[in-house]
Amino acid sequence: MATHNKFNWLKFYSWSRWLHLYISTVLFATLVFFAITGITLNNSWYDDASGNEGELEIELSETLRAGLREDSWDPDLSALRATVADATGLGEPSRVELFAEYQEVTFEYALPAGQALATLTPDRAWLEYETGSLLALANALHKSRDGGAVWSVFVDVAAVGMLLFAITGITILFQNRRRRRSALLSVALGLLTPVGLYLLFVPGVG
Repeated sequence: MATHNKFNWLKFYSWSRWLHLYISTVLFATLVFFAITGITLNNSWYDDASGNEGELEIELSETLRAGLREDSWDPDLSALRATVADATGLGEPSRVELFAEYQEVTFEYALPAGQALATLTPDRAWLEYETGSLLALANALHKSRDGGAVWSVFVDVAAVGMLLFAITGITILFQNRRRRRSALLSVALGLLTPVGLYLLFVPGVG
């Protein structure tokens, strides 16, 4: 029975080393990205000076134009969204507004470190957009702001991967009996340091 338990522990440590190694390789670029953007966000480095803005023309079919005219006001929102998506590559708008008196439909799009507005009328359809600098974009993606559903899931998966990376690293340290005490001290220090800094130096009420 003792041999069986020892075998299980050896297998567990071996699995931990394998997982730790491959998580570190798979998430290497992600770890670097979130580490660097954590520094830029903490120091309020945004640098929007090199952002971009402009306009894109959107071609509407005669049927869609007719639906926007005052005498036959009946805009096909689904077809209009699809037309804008085909012309610009944008997905679902974050806001839709209809102005029958102006024969106008607008779609607003939230972008990481930017925004876009599509204005559709019987006479003209166009998209106005603003984008931030590369640094502003990286900061927005760090916070998973307006990056879309897929990016949001990726951030969650990356966070779980980083947690596993830390846990398997501690597990590997505990494999060596001679270093278990130093490992425990390191874990305790790592836990107490941020808590102590918060209690001692972070402003609060009460």
